[in-house]
Amino acid sequence: MKGLKKLLTGILAATMIMGASITAFAQDVSVASGNASITISNAAKGETYAIHKLFSATVTGTEGGSIAYTGDIPDSLSDYFTKDAYGNISATEAAYKNETELSADAVKAIKEWAETDTAVYTVVSDGSTLKFNNLDYGYYVVETSQGDQAITVNSTNPNATLVDKNSSTPNLLEKKVDDDNVYIGQTVNYTVEFETSNYDGAGEGAKQIVSYTIVDTLPEFLKNVTVTDITVDEDGDAKTTNDQTKLAVTQFNDNKELTIPWVDGATSLYKNGAHVFVTYSAVVTEKAAVDGAGNKNTVALKWTTTDNNPHEDEDKKEVTIFTYAFAVKKVDQAGNDLAGATFMFPFYVQATPDVDGAYIYAGKTAGEGLVNELTTATGDTKATIIVKGLPTDEKVAITESVAPNGYNRLTEEIEVTPVKTGQTTTKASWKLDKDGNIVDGSYTESTTDVTYENELIAATAKLVVNKTGSILPSTGGIGTTLFYIFGGVLIIAGVAYFIVRRKADAE
Repeated sequence: MKGLKKLLTGILAATMIMGASITAFAQDVSVASGNASITISNAAKGETYAIHKLFSATVTGTEGGSIAYTGDIPDSLSDYFTKDAYGNISATEAAYKNETELSADAVKAIKEWAETDTAVYTVVSDGSTLKFNNLDYGYYVVETSQGDQAITVNSTNPNATLVDKNSSTPNLLEKKVDDDNVYIGQTVNYTVEFETSNYDGAGEGAKQIVSYTIVDTLPEFLKNVTVTDITVDEDGDAKTTNDQTKLAVTQFNDNKELTIPWVDGATSLYKNGAHVFVTYSAVVTEKAAVDGAGNKNTVALKWTTTDNNPHEDEDKKEVTIFTYAFAVKKVDQAGNDLAGATFMFPFYVQATPDVDGAYIYAGKTAGEGLVNELTTATGDTKATIIVKGLPTDEKVAITESVAPNGYNRLTEEIEVTPVKTGQTTTKASWKLDKDGNIVDGSYTESTTDVTYENELIAATAKLVVNKTGSILPSTGGIGTTLFYIFGGVLIIAGVAYFIVRRKADAE
């Protein structure tokens, strides 16, 4: 007897507190008509708790007094419990891990027994302290639907308070964006998903979580950040909506934090293990980096427990969005930079280039400070126009509206599509034949090399060649010859007339 009492009164010390105190916010269920009770102080909302009676017991005196166990020992547990000649049950050496804990084999065997046994009572927790009242004295197994450690074993003497050891640490699962190939001015939507727990930690040291906070870096390439939806989903499946709760939408504070309350008084508001989805929109700004490593923003998950201590998931999540640029370089047929060519674009850009010399995409609607025509110039710009802030799938059709003086205006549209390079600089080269046509490396005759480099920005480069107009006849040359011929004809005609007239007069 002494051995079993020692095991049962000290069993699973990390998950058991002997005492009869009752929390003000409690879920009380009446099981039978006895005088004992079992209280689960950190019952997780939405989880199922089932109580099984393994042995009966008699209790002598007040709380913590003598207790004796009787009943039948299931065959599957005969290695861990034994009965003497008087029917008193005690624990065998195989039942012990140490002086106060069951061995792993004993826990496994009791769990398997509970799975085939009919529970005395089953209840779904509402998130408050769960108390099974009016139990007969005995040695009980409490089975829970959460976690891998599905059982807690204890005796009523006459009351026992257990701490569910299955609670776990919250988990930041994912951050995603609805479009990672963007243009400047585009609205993108981010969604953060995390898995909750109503308690931080397990066992006696577990603390109830009172709030969750997501922290986003929200870099300067994003503006007008607006939270649009906060949803608690009990099963984490966004496709099933009958188990979802839409929360009142709040916004990120000045510290870029968004806090979600998780308790009402001492009662958890939502099911243990529920998933939370937070969706927020933002507008991509001209501060977005072009190509290269893209534009990353990172989210972290924090939570606060009843002792006011902050906690944080070390596993942060980040997503990256990309935007791109193109460059149009203008040369003559000899490969020389050519100023004075004006191009018309199918969109508007800011009229003033940024510090990198790039014109910033501004959408397809006219507005103050916006233009859709740009003119090449020599010097620092190298007869090149750079436009940034476009996605890679944006095929741009450009029209030359004005050609440089002395050159023919292009009659066909120029097409360019930004391409991802993963670089932060631009290096491009072309070859021109003697007539100014762009040729590839297989061309064997003499060529002129044209290059373009930019250390400030990565851009998809397009070379555009203007050729001089056809030579028209001058006022000399063929025009003077015509006059000579015409004059000679007149002279011959005059001489012939004179001869014919003299003949006529002589006759």
